[in-house]
Amino acid sequence: MAACGGDDPRPTAPPTKVTDKDAGDASGSEPYDGSVALPRRDAGPIMIPPGDPEDGLIGQCAVDSNKIYTVAEREEPFKTTPLAVDQVNSRFIIPFVDTGDCLDTVHMATLAGAASGGMPVDTTPIKPCALVRDAAATALSDRWLIASIDNREAPYDIWLTPYEASSGDVAAAQRLTQSSAVETAIALTTLPSGNTALLAYADEDDAAGQTLYVRPLDNLGKPTADAVKLDTSKDLYFTNLTVKPLGQGAGIAYVRYSLDYKTSDIVFVALDAQGKPLRDPWVLARLAGPSPSVDLAVDDETGGIVFSRAEASTGRQVWFQLIDRDGQASLLRDGVSRSPAQRIVNSPQRGIDVSIAKLRATFVVGYRSLPQATATDGRAAIRAYFLDRNGLVVGSSDVSFTSSGGGRTNVQSSIDGRVVLAWNELTDTGSALKVVRVPCLGN
Repeated sequence: MAACGGDDPRPTAPPTKVTDKDAGDASGSEPYDGSVALPRRDAGPIMIPPGDPEDGLIGQCAVDSNKIYTVAEREEPFKTTPLAVDQVNSRFIIPFVDTGDCLDTVHMATLAGAASGGMPVDTTPIKPCALVRDAAATALSDRWLIASIDNREAPYDIWLTPYEASSGDVAAAQRLTQSSAVETAIALTTLPSGNTALLAYADEDDAAGQTLYVRPLDNLGKPTADAVKLDTSKDLYFTNLTVKPLGQGAGIAYVRYSLDYKTSDIVFVALDAQGKPLRDPWVLARLAGPSPSVDLAVDDETGGIVFSRAEASTGRQVWFQLIDRDGQASLLRDGVSRSPAQRIVNSPQRGIDVSIAKLRATFVVGYRSLPQATATDGRAAIRAYFLDRNGLVVGSSDVSFTSSGGGRTNVQSSIDGRVVLAWNELTDTGSALKVVRVPCLGN
C-alpha cells in the first residue's frame, strides 16, 4: 500500500555542518598505489606556475550578475544541488526537492536555449505524495531520467521516472530498489555510448551497516543487470557521490567517513559499463577532516578530480588531480613523470564544496571560498577557477557573496561552451537555491 509519509527509520547521522571552523587531523596524502608522494602538510603552500590560456577560451568566460537567478527558497536547507546537463542539446536541469500539495515534490528547474536567455523555468513533473530525500538526473537523447529516494512505498527506495524534455510527458515511475535497507544518497550519469546510464547509490541497514552500489540502466531507466557492490562497512558512511562517464564505462568518486571523522577518505574507482571495478580503489586523500567534498570531469582525452580537505597547518584547501581517460594519474607534459595532486586554492585562501566540469580541453572549477583570517568583511563567496588542459590555473572569477555553508556547488558545461554553476545559500529565513549562467566561447 502506498505511503504518504511515515517516520524516518534512518539512524541518526551527522547533518551537513554549517560552520566556518577549520578542523582536521590531516597529514600528507598519497595515491592508492603509493607511486606519488603528495606534499607534506608542513611543506607550506605550493607555488603553482600560471598555465597557458587556450586560444579563444579563457578571457571569453564572464560572470554577469544579471544572470544569477534564485531557483527556489525554503525554510530548510536544500540537501543537494543536482544540476545536470544535456550536452548535445545544451539543456540544463535541476531536479530539486521542495514541498508540494501532498508532502514533497520533485520540481524541475530547466535552463534551455541561449545563455543570454531568462531565468530557469520551474515545472513539477514528479509528485509521489511522499517524503523525498534526494533527486538526481541525467540526459539520454531527448529524455531525462530522474531518480529520487522517497517513501511512496515504505520505508525508502529509489524510483526512476523518464521525462521527455521536448513534450514534458512523464512515464510511469519504476522502483529500482526494494529491501529493508534505507537509501541515503544517489548519483546518475549517462555512459559514453549515449543510450545507457549508470546509477550509484548508498544505503544503510541496522544489521548490515552501510553499502555503496552501482547498477547499469537502459535508455528508459530499466536495470540491465544486478547491482554491483563497491564498498561496505559497519562503521563508515558514504556520501558526496559523483559518477561521470569515463573511457568505455564510468568513474565514481565519493567520501567515506566515520561519525567522529577520525576516518575521512576521498576515494575514486574506475568502472566498466556494467559497473564492475577495473582496478583497486584509489584513495586520493586520507584524514580529510570534516565535510570534505569531491567531483570529477572527464572527456575522450583527459580528466580531472577536484577535492577539498582540511589540513591542520593551512586550513581547508582545494586540490586538483589530473587523470587520463582510463582514470589513472595522467602524465605531465614531458611524458615521463606522473602528475601528483596539486593545491589550486592555497593558504591564506580557503575553499570547500568543490565541483568541476570540462570546457573543451580545459576545466572550470566551482567552490565556496571561505573568509580569510585577515578579512575585514568576513563574507564567503562562490568562485570559479579556470584551469588549462594540464590543471594549471589560468584565471578566476568571483561569482557572488554567499553563506559559509550550504553543501557542494555544482558546475556543468555543454559542448558549445555554455556553463552553469549552482549552489545552496543559507539565509536568515532558510535557504535559497541559486544558479548563474557563465557565457563562454561567445555563447
